[in-house]
Amino acid sequence: MAYRFVSFCVGIALAACHLPVHAQFETQQLAQHGLTMHWRASIGGVGLRNGDSSLTLWTSQAGKSEVVSVLIKVPQSAIAGGVLRTSLRIKVAGKDGKPASFVKVSEFDRLPTGQEIEVWNVIEQFKASDTDWNKLAGSSDGVASKLGSAGAQAMAESVAKTYRALKREVEIVSETLDSTYLVAINRNGLLTSIDAETGNIYWQNQLPSYDLNTFGPGVSDEYVAVVNGNHLMVYGLEFGNLVSTQQLQYVPTGKVMLWKDRVLVPSAGGRCVSYSAVDATAAPTVVRLGLENRKSLTQSSDSRFFGWITDKRLIIAKHDRLPKLWTSIDAETEVPGIAVAVDDGFLFLSEYGTMIRTNLTSNNAISWRRKFGKPTGSTPVVSKSHAAFVSQNGMLVVADLSNGQNSWERPIGGMSKVLNVTANRLYAMDQAGKFSIVDLTSGRVLAKLPGGGYTPIANNVNDRIMLISEFGELICLREIDSELPVNTTTKVLEGSDAKKPVEAAPEASPGETMSSGASPFEIEKPATEQSLADPFGG
Repeated sequence: MAYRFVSFCVGIALAACHLPVHAQFETQQLAQHGLTMHWRASIGGVGLRNGDSSLTLWTSQAGKSEVVSVLIKVPQSAIAGGVLRTSLRIKVAGKDGKPASFVKVSEFDRLPTGQEIEVWNVIEQFKASDTDWNKLAGSSDGVASKLGSAGAQAMAESVAKTYRALKREVEIVSETLDSTYLVAINRNGLLTSIDAETGNIYWQNQLPSYDLNTFGPGVSDEYVAVVNGNHLMVYGLEFGNLVSTQQLQYVPTGKVMLWKDRVLVPSAGGRCVSYSAVDATAAPTVVRLGLENRKSLTQSSDSRFFGWITDKRLIIAKHDRLPKLWTSIDAETEVPGIAVAVDDGFLFLSEYGTMIRTNLTSNNAISWRRKFGKPTGSTPVVSKSHAAFVSQNGMLVVADLSNGQNSWERPIGGMSKVLNVTANRLYAMDQAGKFSIVDLTSGRVLAKLPGGGYTPIANNVNDRIMLISEFGELICLREIDSELPVNTTTKVLEGSDAKKPVEAAPEASPGETMSSGASPFEIEKPATEQSLADPFGG
């Protein structure tokens, strides 16, 4: 366990030696436009290894985090005028001897009228999984450096004591929330795991060969996987312990993906190689994808399916003992970006601006196809209701995610990249490095703020706004009224009672390449092509 502590200290030292010298976002300026600085963190002195693909946000499907919240009573006028802030709670009297409970204001169909209600505001929150910095200094074990339930409660009691001394009414409430992780790799090969809602660093590990090709990180509820040179490294998600390391049998070509205890690695020759995450001695299984995949694999919100882009097509496969081809969708022209997960399927965009939303049925997988006629080299950015992209000439295009209808398009001064789309706003960066806030309904630019030299990160997972500096400083902004993250998709657990996709014979699918009904996934024997040239020298 000592090596984890050493690598953690190295990361902290790197961060301390490379302090940012560029301009910062001003708190007051952000607040004027409904934003707040959610947290800051460091991934270790330098920026991301391979841009956006070196950062993964993962909302755990199974893991929950215990959160202890400190609430303070505020005047009822705090919710006057219909302003519903997610940090507010209404105290509801208990019935039949049950204690009073706190309910989010947004959970009321309508606010109570004609009666006095108690309004409380969340002022501090502590997670059981937060780092206990006092323990960390004298501990080499990641488990011992966590606050735990008792520690989080003690921290909350300390804050409450201060407010009680000021004669304020304070309550402490324990809640169980989804855990969201942010895992990133910097240019020096430092792998960092961060609590995506507090910015606390869980752990940091140094990859052994930072100067070699690196793909990942892939993240699941249990593991983090990274390809480093010709080796696959698997770590535990919670504490960063090394689970396994093994040499790859084929040349990797894109970002890896985890499924249960398997790591799927896109590899040369149109292969998808499935390695064991826990047993380095287990022989990998190789299946043919048919066409080269040099980008990444995208996990669907339904954990049974995943997809990838090969030139002009989106291929969708279903997890099984081996991945099985499910269906494919032809975009007619090159697809420059990757597929994005949306509820019940994927969304992707061709180079000439044709946007396609798919579902997970095999016989009629296209939900809608919309030709915008705007050449682009980007991946679309989505919210629960909209999709947006920037064309090559700086045109910002927004579409309704449910039907593909064009909501609006605007030639907004040199727009270069969309960061996020929320319920009412769109956030983007222009070519001059200005951070732009756009009204989602009208397309009107509400503000342009100095970007401070930060590089934008597209976020298709939730409504948090991520930017990173060349010095590895990662910042997270959020809308003031979004105390808890709003996830883009609703994850479906395998084996749930959700509606199952309808499977059909491959030849029944329109536009498919499999007219014979034969599966393009060919099980191979790894020994048959050991002569493949390995650029890593492995």
